[in-house]
Amino acid sequence: MVAAGVNHSICVTDRGDIYCCGYNAKGQLGLGVDKFITNWTHVTEFQGRKVSKVFAGGDHSWCVLGKYTVM
Repeated sequence: MVAAGVNHSICVTDRGDIYCCGYNAKGQLGLGVDKFITNWTHVTEFQGRKVSKVFAGGDHSWCVLGKYTVM
């Protein structure tokens, strides 16, 4: 699954891992830094937890863990 914001993208793999890239001045990629990321980068914040869906808005992103938990 892939989600696109205004200037960033986020995807979740079949294994539940999140990767992202793009504009990140407001931390919308969830990487703990606020710089532009040009390569798909693994988001390790949710390591060990299965992400089922990802969403991206203008300057924000969010995900669903398992079936019900929104982060």
